[in-house]
Amino acid sequence: MKSVRILQYSFDPHSSGEFPLNLAELFPKGHALAVEVGCGNGEFLVEWAKTKKEWNFVGVELSIASAERFLTRVFQHELHNVIFVRDDARFILRELFPDESVKQVMLNFPDPWPKEKHKSRRIIDPRFVQTLSAVLEYDGLFDLFTDQQWYAQDAEHLFKASGAFAVSNIQQDPERITSTKYERKWKEQFRQIYHLQAIKKKRLQIKRILEESIMPHFIGKKQLKPALIRGLKGLEKIDKTRVFKVKEIFEKQDEQTFLLRTVAVDEDYLQTFFILVASHEQGFIVKLDQGFQPYRTPAVKWAVEVIGKMLIEK
Repeated sequence: MKSVRILQYSFDPHSSGEFPLNLAELFPKGHALAVEVGCGNGEFLVEWAKTKKEWNFVGVELSIASAERFLTRVFQHELHNVIFVRDDARFILRELFPDESVKQVMLNFPDPWPKEKHKSRRIIDPRFVQTLSAVLEYDGLFDLFTDQQWYAQDAEHLFKASGAFAVSNIQQDPERITSTKYERKWKEQFRQIYHLQAIKKKRLQIKRILEESIMPHFIGKKQLKPALIRGLKGLEKIDKTRVFKVKEIFEKQDEQTFLLRTVAVDEDYLQTFFILVASHEQGFIVKLDQGFQPYRTPAVKWAVEVIGKMLIEK
C-alpha cells in the first residue's frame, strides 16, 4: 500500500537510544548532510535534493498535514537521500545532530511573529544561533529567505553579535533553484524577497538535554491508595527551566492501574505523555507508560520523580 511505503521516508527519533544520533545508521553512505527547518510540504526540499543527489537531506516540520504531503512528494520522486522528522525544529536541530555534522541549514519564509509580545516564538534567536554554530561544519552554511526586511536585518544582527559567523550582506530578490508556495504568494503581492547567508567560523558551547537517556521509576513498598492518586489531578510544579502539570487521570475499574496525562515543558519544548501508576508485587510502581514514549528530558524525568516521591512519602 502506498500509505505504508511512504513511511520509509519518515524517521521517529524517539526510537533511538542514543543522542545525538549516530548519523551513519541513518545515512550509511556518509555524504554531506543538509537540513531544511520548517520544510512544509517538501516542495523546496525535493527540488534541492534532486539537484544534489550526492547529498543527504533531513526535512523537519511540525504540521501533520504538511508531513503527509511531504512524504507523498518524496515518494513520488523516488528520492532515497531524504528523510522526514515531525517535531519542533529548534529542539531537533540541537538534540539530534552531533557537532560539526551538517553542511547546510535552510530556512524558507518562517513566520516572523512581528509583535513584540510574540518575539519568543521566532525561530531565530540567540539559542538557535548557538545551535547552528555547534551542529554546522566549519564553513557550513545557514540560509534564510524571507519577505520581511526587518526580520532579515534582525537575524543579521544576531549572527554578527554571536562572533561565530561570517555574515553576507542581505541580498534582495535572489535567484532560486525553485520557489515555494509562500514565495509565490508574496511575489504576487509584489513583495521583495530577502536572502541572508551566515558561514560558520567558530563553535559555541551548547547544552543538550538528551545526552542521558536513563529513565527513573519508583517502586513504593506500600499499598496503592487510589484516593491519593486521584488527588494528583491538577498538580503543577515549576522550576527554572522545567514545568510539568498533571492534566487528567484515568483509572481501571479495579482501582489498581492509573494513567496520568501529563504535560511537561523544558524551556520552550512541550511534550504530552502518560505516567503509569499501578500495583506491583512489592507495592506499586510509577513509571512512563509504554504506549507513547516522550523524549527523556529533565522535565519528564522530574515529573516521574516528583510523583513517585509524593506517593511513597504519603
